[in-house]
This record gives sequence, structure tokens and C-alpha cells, in this order.
Amino acid sequence: MPDPLLFDLAAQGKLNEPGVLKSLVPRMVLDERSVTFADRFVSQWLRTRELGTNKIPDPKMFPDYSNEELRSDIRYQPILFFRELLAQNLSLLNLIDSKYTIYSNSLAKHYAEKPAGGKTDQQPEWLELAPGSRRGGLLGMAAVLGVSSYPHRTSSVLRVSWVLESLLGTQPPPPPANVPALPERGAGGQPATVRERLTLHRANAACAGCHARIDPIGFTLENFDALGRWRDTDGGKPVDATGELADGSVLHGLPELKTYLLSRKDLMIRNLAAKMLGYALGRALTPGDACVVDDIAAQVKYHDYSAQTLIEAVVLSSPFRYQSPRHAEEAKK
Repeated sequence: MPDPLLFDLAAQGKLNEPGVLKSLVPRMVLDERSVTFADRFVSQWLRTRELGTNKIPDPKMFPDYSNEELRSDIRYQPILFFRELLAQNLSLLNLIDSKYTIYSNSLAKHYAEKPAGGKTDQQPEWLELAPGSRRGGLLGMAAVLGVSSYPHRTSSVLRVSWVLESLLGTQPPPPPANVPALPERGAGGQPATVRERLTLHRANAACAGCHARIDPIGFTLENFDALGRWRDTDGGKPVDATGELADGSVLHGLPELKTYLLSRKDLMIRNLAAKMLGYALGRALTPGDACVVDDIAAQVKYHDYSAQTLIEAVVLSSPFRYQSPRHAEEAKK
């Protein structure tokens, strides 16, 4: 519920004044109740709410996931990270790469990695990462890596689909009909890496065209297992985390994937603006909203990608402040 200040401003008829709305944004994102907003928005946007419900890591392969504290910390890491960007008004580019993250005792143990200060607490907190850490940004988080994997193994297809849809706002090509299953074994029945299985899969002409375009980005994340732990081998063989893009350029692992995504940062910001506006309006966006999304993204870019500018631009947008006559009539029914 609104607090006394908001009720007073509403009673005075001031809640539609741009200056008043602008002044309320930093105050409200610092309120503890903004964690609930971050939870609902981030869980929908990143689809991390599927982890533990639709997507449950294999208990034999990931027995530690049965620990309630670890499950909670994995779930809340991206949520609290996003909320911290808002509270400190940091750059949204931290979503791609950051020197800080949300850490706890259980996360440090799961990742086998300590923060810069070497100490963590039972409660998740905002901490600086050690030099050379692989955990900066969303792509180093177990919730993201888990929801873009199968319960028992990684999937370059699921991971690139997640990157395209959740970060860049583009759709991967749909699979053709009657796609054969990915083989679980390599030549001679020996265990194979995911990359080797995909190579066999791509021998089918119906699969080769699409996979050649979408697999490379997914390959760069192969050093992370299906619950985000770092690994140097897969199926007893060294992980090959290189991916050759359609233009012939080659990405070597997570660092170069981050560089690639940062070169497309404005695509990510526009997608985030669209997701935030849709969430704020409580409806699907229409073609008529495209100009509003473009304006919000432009404001965020102009203000050095500051997180609070995103909220402010949404709150000050016409669709958020005004109802169309059609929606107003529907609300009366």
C-alpha cells in the first residue's frame, strides 16, 4: 500500500505532475518493498522462476541443490543484483559484465570461488568480485545457467535462445518438424561432450542450417555446467568454448561473449525497456507502443544507462500516466 506521503500527494492531485513523479522514483526504489517488485519482474523477464518448478536439476548430478539455503540464494541472486543496480543507480550494463555480484556462503561454496575480500556471510550481500572472476553479470549466475539447460546436461541451443530472447529481444529460428533427438553417445558408443553430440546432430541436413547460426553463442558458455558450476572438462574431454559466428568472427569463451554483447548493448536496453513497460502497464505491448519504447531506451542511453532512468522514463511515459478511452471504458465494466 502507499505510505502517508503518497496518499497526501494523491489527495492534493499532484501524482500526475512530472516533477513530483520524478522525485518519487529514487525514494521508492530504496524502499524495502522494491525487493518484491524486483522479484516479480526479474523472475518473469529472465524466466528464472521456472528453476525448481518446470526445471528441476537432476538430484543425482546436483545433490547439493536439495539444500534449501542454496536453492534460495541461487533464486535470489539475479533478483537482488537487479535491485541493487536500482538502489545504487548503477549502469544497466552491469547486467552483461560487472565487478560486483550478490554473494553468500552457499553461493561461494557452489561456485568454488571467493569474492575480493575473501569473506562471505550467510545472508546474500553485494560484494566485489576477485580479479579474473567468471561471475560478473547475469551470465555467471546459476539461476540463468540452470534455467537455460536441461536437468542433466547443458544445451547450447537453450542457452543461445535465452541470450537472444531475454537479453537481445530477438527470436531464434523455429526448429523444423520431426527433429531427431540429440544423441547421448558419440562414435563407438563412448561418452561424448555436448559439442560432439551436436556435431553428430548437425549431420542431418534439416538441422545443420539453423544450428550453424545459433550454436556458436551457446558454445561460449560450455565451461558452465547445468547448474552454473565451472568445469574444464565434459565427458572426460577438455571443454571447447569457442564459437564461430556467421560473419566468420570467433568468440573464445565467456569474456569474448560479453564483449560481443556489449557491442550490442542498445539492443539489450531496448528489450529491457519493452519488458519493463509491459510489466508496468500489465499488458502486452502493441505496435503503437514502439515509439514509447524507443524513447525510453534513448533516455537510458543518454543518461549513461543508469538504472533509475529506466524506471523514471517508464513512469513518465504517456501509456503509464494516461488511459486510452478504450481501456478506460473497459475498466468501468
